[in-house]
Amino acid sequence: LLKLLELVAAQRGNILEIHHRREGIGIEVAETGVELTVITRDEAHCLQLVEVLEASGYPVERLTSRNAGS
Repeated sequence: LLKLLELVAAQRGNILEIHHRREGIGIEVAETGVELTVITRDEAHCLQLVEVLEASGYPVERLTSRNAGS
């Protein structure tokens, strides 16, 4: 978790929420699921953050904000 948060911080992402899941559908015994809600400056900043996370081995499922485009 620390490494993940350090990556987001290094990219200057603003973390609003963290959900840490140790059990659930699709999570193996030795795995932990983490859901982050992150604010980015713009689309380019978001894409840069996603690229860094994926390059570091974190799978990313991007969900758009309810306020996107408003």
